Amino acid sequence: YFGFSLLIFILINCYPGLSLYGFIFGFLLALFFISRFKKIDFLSLVDYFISPAFLALGFGKLGAFFSGAEVGTKTKFFLSIKYFAFDGMRHLTSFYEALLFFLGFYISWKLLFEIRKERLFHGFLLPFFLWYFSATYFLFDKLKDNHLYFKTQSFNYFLSVVLLLTNSLYFIYYFRSPIKNYGKKIIKTIHFKSKRIFKRTRIKDKKSD
Repeated sequence: YFGFSLLIFILINCYPGLSLYGFIFGFLLALFFISRFKKIDFLSLVDYFISPAFLALGFGKLGAFFSGAEVGTKTKFFLSIKYFAFDGMRHLTSFYEALLFFLGFYISWKLLFEIRKERLFHGFLLPFFLWYFSATYFLFDKLKDNHLYFKTQSFNYFLSVVLLLTNSLYFIYYFRSPIKNYGKKIIKTIHFKSKRIFKRTRIKDKKSD
């Protein structure tokens, strides 16, 4: 429990449990200052760091899985593992996260080409990364045995919910036109098919009469 003591945050050898969120936001902040110092557009620069970040997270989670640094909760699911000094079979939580981060690497790599073709704006991968990362943590935080707590709540889970909702709303707003058009197409398709079904039923009723 860190509370509000900054000293406890610094003394990681006595109070382990650094949040990965802290590392990510610290890295983004450092990248922002470097871009300002070098007079490089931050949004154009950050796109090229997202794919490597996903790749690094994937390998990091694999390392956590094999080292037992992140232990899942107890389960009777057939995909489970026994950790030393922990009772019962455990979820492969960090392994699942690693797979999702590798998938995030592939998706962000593909999206980077769309940005370079100017089909997406520069900096698009930053909200995508925050959305994808928070969604992954949101899904699997409850399956972890050891949480990073702030007071009595899981810090990572709470922050994941905030980031997930914020970035989801942002994407809905950004893609509002395609969503509207796609929604209209679906409604038209449903309406057209329902009319055809209604006509067929009326014809059958007339024939039966």
